Amino acid sequence: MSNPNHNTLLSVRDLRVRFRQEDGGRFEALKGVSFDIPAHRTVALVGESGSGKSVTSMAIMQLLPPQSSEIDPASELRFDGRDLLKLSPAELRRLRGKDIAMIFQEPMSSLNPVFSVGEQIVETLTLHAGLSRSAAWKRAVELLREVGLPEPEKRIKAYPHELSGGQQQRVMIAIAIACEPKLLIADEPTTALDVTIQKQILQLIADLQKKHGMSVLFITHDLGVVGEFADEVIVMRHGVIREQGTVKQIFEDPQDAYTKALLSCRPHLDRRPARLAVIDDFLKPEPYVEPPHRERGYAADDEIVLDVQGLCKSFDIREGLFGKRQFHAVKDVSFKL
Repeated sequence: MSNPNHNTLLSVRDLRVRFRQEDGGRFEALKGVSFDIPAHRTVALVGESGSGKSVTSMAIMQLLPPQSSEIDPASELRFDGRDLLKLSPAELRRLRGKDIAMIFQEPMSSLNPVFSVGEQIVETLTLHAGLSRSAAWKRAVELLREVGLPEPEKRIKAYPHELSGGQQQRVMIAIAIACEPKLLIADEPTTALDVTIQKQILQLIADLQKKHGMSVLFITHDLGVVGEFADEVIVMRHGVIREQGTVKQIFEDPQDAYTKALLSCRPHLDRRPARLAVIDDFLKPEPYVEPPHRERGYAADDEIVLDVQGLCKSFDIREGLFGKRQFHAVKDVSFKL
């Protein structure tokens, strides 16, 4: 799949992962996955939930729980000339965060709630970049500014719960790029965010990829974002790669029935069917027939199920040792559903 004009940074060959089940059996989550990630390129790993996308990323990072999972000894994960499956725990710790970094789906469960976001960035910089604490703190402010966090000099002292979901994800990105890794793995980084913030985060990752010359493995179930940000696409289902190629090849001339189904079941903006299509609709032998359309709008006598009047919400933000100020997140919002 790799473009011959790009050197391969990560090579995955015949990756097989099994999980031990309570009844003593084995569940094969990955069934011989092989692909390359070229240097300075963005590769999207696409598929439904349960397709094996996140297991693939966790196997690359060597973060699968050893007590309940096993990687086939014949599998090969070669990163920048090194076999990841043969590295010692100490070597893996030095690699993770420095050369390979990861952004997880839910930032609130990834950030430590008892430390300020600044302390968590500083820890990465002192551990992997060897910076002094004062230099790391200064660099942390620069990173928060680079990822677009407003008032970074003040927000660096904030705790995760004092930030919005989009701001938390920006902090996670700052931690991930702190040591300018060669490979950034983004595992559904916008799933928990609203649509407008999703767009901002995706654009931020794309901009940082170009600025720092990173390779990016972008994991998503949303084909809508793939065409805009990825160079190459890998389509997975049930632990198997069904198709892989350039974005142009996958979107304009898909070969696999599953890839065609994924593309076909995307909602259309110009019509509103009574039921949204699902992948299985397009995998059946008979052609898919779209159900009747629904009319947009509502009638004056429709039941009101939610009535919001004058909703306000404020948060206290610490300033200095004892000071605080209020941030007004919602100001006198009224609507009916």
